[in-house]
Formats: sequence, C-alpha cells, structure tokens
Amino acid sequence: MGWETRKGGCYYYTKERIGSRVVSQYVRSLETAVLLDSFRKEIREEREIERASKAAYRAEVEALDAMSDEVFEMAQSLTNLTLIALGFHRHKRTWRRKRDGDETQT
Repeated sequence: MGWETRKGGCYYYTKERIGSRVVSQYVRSLETAVLLDSFRKEIREEREIERASKAAYRAEVEALDAMSDEVFEMAQSLTNLTLIALGFHRHKRTWRRKRDGDETQT
C-alpha cells in the first residue's frame, strides 16, 4: 500500500484483501493521496507505540512473576526445613511425623 511508480509517474494505491486475492485501488486526487498517506502513517506509528507499551508491560509482568516464583521457592524451602527440624519426613510426597523408635528413615 502506498506510492508506486508507473509509466514514469508517481501514483498512490491502496491494497485490500478480498478473500484470497489482493485488490489495488488507485486514489485519483493528489491531495487525497497525500492526506491518506499521512493518515495511514499516523495509524502505523500509533500501532508501533501500542506494541512497544504492551511489550514493556509484558516484560514487567514477567519480572514480577520471576520474583514471585523466587519468593515461593524460598517459602517452600523454609517450610521444608522447619518440618524436618520438627521431626517430620517425606513419604510419597506427603509429610509424616517420624515414629519414636524409627530414627533411620529420611
């Protein structure tokens, strides 16, 4: 979409997809073509700004997610150490209290 050189002249065409085909339409007036071109450039710039802000937001969310994962892992480690200190052990992914006479299980 945009300016094309044909037969030695510069012409503005708009492109539109209709089904599986792309159809070109010639914009007759030079003033209309210039206005349409500047309008489409502004729209493109706005989309780029929006895309950049979404990428920045996504990066911020991913950083917060990584921090929350780190906090979760620290809390889980602290919980595991506390349970071990209180005399519990892991059995089939569950915590169980050690029996009085059974000190060999870990």
